[in-house]
Amino acid sequence: MSKPSLLAVATVPIWPIDDGYSLRVYHLVRSLAEQWDITLIAPPHQMAAGDPEPDLAEITFRPVTLHGRWTWLPSQFDSDALAVAVDRHLGRQHFDAALLWPGAEFLGFRPGFPPAVADRFDCMALINWREVRRAPWRLRYYRAALEFGRYEREIVRRLPAVTAVGPADVLALGRLAGRDSVHLVPNGVEISAPPSPADESAEPTVVFSGVMNYGPNFVAAEWFARAVWPRVRARVPGARYRIVGRRPVERIRRLASEPGIEVTGPVPSMAEELRRAWVAIAPMRSGGGIKNKVLEAWAVGTPVVLTSVAANGLGLDDLASEFVADDPAALADRIVDLLESSTARARAGLAAWELARREHGWDGAARRLTRVLNEAVRTVTDASVAKPHLE
Repeated sequence: MSKPSLLAVATVPIWPIDDGYSLRVYHLVRSLAEQWDITLIAPPHQMAAGDPEPDLAEITFRPVTLHGRWTWLPSQFDSDALAVAVDRHLGRQHFDAALLWPGAEFLGFRPGFPPAVADRFDCMALINWREVRRAPWRLRYYRAALEFGRYEREIVRRLPAVTAVGPADVLALGRLAGRDSVHLVPNGVEISAPPSPADESAEPTVVFSGVMNYGPNFVAAEWFARAVWPRVRARVPGARYRIVGRRPVERIRRLASEPGIEVTGPVPSMAEELRRAWVAIAPMRSGGGIKNKVLEAWAVGTPVVLTSVAANGLGLDDLASEFVADDPAALADRIVDLLESSTARARAGLAAWELARREHGWDGAARRLTRVLNEAVRTVTDASVAKPHLE
């Protein structure tokens, strides 16, 4: 039996995996390919010499060159070129459904487009509104919140279904548009082998991971270094705080001069960095969606101490919830408790690995998304065959 056809459209290169956008698209299309015949339209891969090839054997990939830096709004990139490329394929092939990632949702507003689901990831209006209350450039964030809010309200009102990665984002998108058509599809993660105490570094090591020119990441890394890390070092003098990730900004590089702090830049394997860490942290002060850094640490069996902002959409069990705190002293207490007890670390790490395996596999996310896609097709089909009642 042939699989239904799905047109998938993204506005950033999905390989190599460079951020949360490319990570989600790459893994979802691979998992969805078990149920759908997928044609993916996206910018070409940005590969350097020696990079491995992406595993997209089950997917028809059609590259399109786009110009523009940001991709969460159609006004931020060459959306006309994207529309032309999509129309070309719609003229050649029938698609049963469409899956539109951030920036491409406007395509689904047009008459005759296949039943479309927008996988919005995060509510960008919510993220910017949070920054209005804390950032120095409040007017800029206020304007961005309004612009994103207008676009996201139109997305929810005009498309049959929308998905987001966290409950707060689902709630905010639904409230923006006054609709109940926003569904939760959490991120997944690739699960590694079960954790072993032999994997740990010889020194007590705390790791913060992520792309370090992304605002919420470098703000969190610096805040932790100033507000929390001195409390940890006072109680565990030999502890190391490793800030691991590509493109560290100058304010992060300067932290390497502080006692016990290392700034690595890019590393060959983030999974190995996290596996060797005694504790991973996600001390986020802003941002939205699911924090992939938390899932990646759990997937190798490393416990994570995190703030409530970072806990959005993770479905924490009782043990994982014990490591959530927002006060600097409380965060330091939880980290020190884990650094000082190998038994507590092993217990928490194994529980985190089990939680990731149980709740955050990519196959599970793809099954949820398939249900939303099928429901969107039924909704549009029912609406198209409905006849007005004549007295």
